[in-house]
Amino acid sequence: MVARPRDGHRRRFSEADKRQILDQAAQDGTSAAEVARRYGIDGRVLRRWKPELAFPAFVAVEITDADAVG
Repeated sequence: MVARPRDGHRRRFSEADKRQILDQAAQDGTSAAEVARRYGIDGRVLRRWKPELAFPAFVAVEITDADAVG
């Protein structure tokens, strides 16, 4: 799925890859640190990805009357 990095090179993970790795880390009986090591990333990266990929709970919406604007 995700190749190990070459020395001195930074990998880029697609959003799909990030979600798959986070899903693996969230499985019962699985250590997030173990999953991070498997992909050669730091555990802090997983903790950073989680809120980045979360859907917002609330979205601000403003509804205006198109006829009243003018």
